[in-house]
Amino acid sequence: MNLKLDHVFILVEPEARVADRLLEHGFREGPRNTHPGQGTANRRFYFANGMLEFIWVQDADEASNGPGRSLHFSERAEDPTASPFGIIVVPGKDNASSDSPFPGWHYQPAYFPPPKGFHVGANSHNIAEPLCFYFPFQDPGVPKPQPDRIERRSACEASSNTPSV
Repeated sequence: MNLKLDHVFILVEPEARVADRLLEHGFREGPRNTHPGQGTANRRFYFANGMLEFIWVQDADEASNGPGRSLHFSERAEDPTASPFGIIVVPGKDNASSDSPFPGWHYQPAYFPPPKGFHVGANSHNIAEPLCFYFPFQDPGVPKPQPDRIERRSACEASSNTPSV
């Protein structure tokens, strides 16, 4: 299966003041967002080929009891040993498979119209591991609109290479 990294998130303290450091270094912030049913909100920074998302628990009751409770954001935010990371992948170019790339479960967030739900990794209950998401509805052939960036010290792309055995 051909996959592409869409974005990475980091679970941080409320309001994600740590993201201000990126602003100080010339990055331009994209629009902020909330996630109804999940109890989370975010700050986003875009690259030509992805996004870095800082996410925090905005409503602990909603995060613990709403439709997104199985993502365990409240527990992750409260436990210093929990992984703060999330990895979101989408179908790669020329991906013909409709299969999910890893074992997991379907999550239909309130902020996406059905059937545009996520495939969440089966490890979501293990807060020591990063959350893994697959967005099967993302069309890799359609470029996503990106907010303007300032020229000074902005990064264009982020990449990572993983050797295979």
